Amino acid sequence: MVGAGALLALTGQWRTLWPAFGASNQLVAALALLVVGCWLVQKGRRSAPVLVPALLMLVTTLAALAWQIRGTLTRDGGPNWFLAGVNLVLVALALLVGLEAWGVVRGTRKRTPATQK
Repeated sequence: MVGAGALLALTGQWRTLWPAFGASNQLVAALALLVVGCWLVQKGRRSAPVLVPALLMLVTTLAALAWQIRGTLTRDGGPNWFLAGVNLVLVALALLVGLEAWGVVRGTRKRTPATQK
């Protein structure tokens, strides 16, 4: 890992991956807020102060990832399929977690034995 990081730093290729890293970092924060919000919903506590910022962060980050996918596919010098693929995987995973959280918030997601306590 250190060698790969050094190679990226010495060749200047880190600039290519930096936008995806930034978006994935914000996506982790949004998903963490979603998890906490779902936990609060299941506990019957007030969840809006957590879920509203989570939704705003999720929508903003997904829009940024879509913008990055478009940019990597239409850039001069040809598309960067690897970076577009990484961003597309991040979008897909975020949508899956978002749909799961939506089910919890709407009450349509069945509780597992671990969450019934």
